[in-house]
Amino acid sequence: MITADGAEGHPPGAPYDRIIATAAVQQVPHPWVTQTRPSGTILTPWHTAYHDGTLASFTVNGDGTADGRIVGTVAFVFLRDKRIYASINDEECDETTAQRSHTSVVPYRVAGDYDASLALGMKVPGCSVITVPDPTAELTGTLWFVDPTTGSWASLHYQPNTRTYPIHQSGPRNFWDEIETAYYWWRDNGRPGPQRWRITITHEDQQVTLQASSPAGAARH
Repeated sequence: MITADGAEGHPPGAPYDRIIATAAVQQVPHPWVTQTRPSGTILTPWHTAYHDGTLASFTVNGDGTADGRIVGTVAFVFLRDKRIYASINDEECDETTAQRSHTSVVPYRVAGDYDASLALGMKVPGCSVITVPDPTAELTGTLWFVDPTTGSWASLHYQPNTRTYPIHQSGPRNFWDEIETAYYWWRDNGRPGPQRWRITITHEDQQVTLQASSPAGAARH
């Protein structure tokens, strides 16, 4: 039992055949890669700010990189220094001064659909979604999309038996525009599920690639 920062691994015991994490990451710490022997495995909960339900398995290569894929559904808290604290501030999220529009995108599609939420988390970085039900009306409430880093936010009000939904958004990012664009991208690319995503860890960064549904090629975002 070692008391230390798990993101740094444990160099004295390296190299390892397997590293198994029980806290979620958005970026796999590179020490985990360098401390795993070639062909070894890293298994970790891998989440985005938007979507917190995947388990990823990586195979380490001899050149210090790793290739990963999503292999399961789990939800774990983030590593302590990677946690995202998203909240709704009534003063900052003032709908009376925000841009107004409407959307025909069904709220469930961007907040409840597992596959769509996975794609949105990758295409709209930094975005967290918060659902606030209306305590006075069934199946009525507000979806809040917030980015604590830039202060950008968007809200979508929903209720039963409607075809369009009011949108408010404010901040340096046109947040709802990004979300809607990402949703249509996901839909137009065949509504890909977890099995089509690949995650590559290099020495410098992490890349997420959507594998084509046929051998013709892949679409990278």
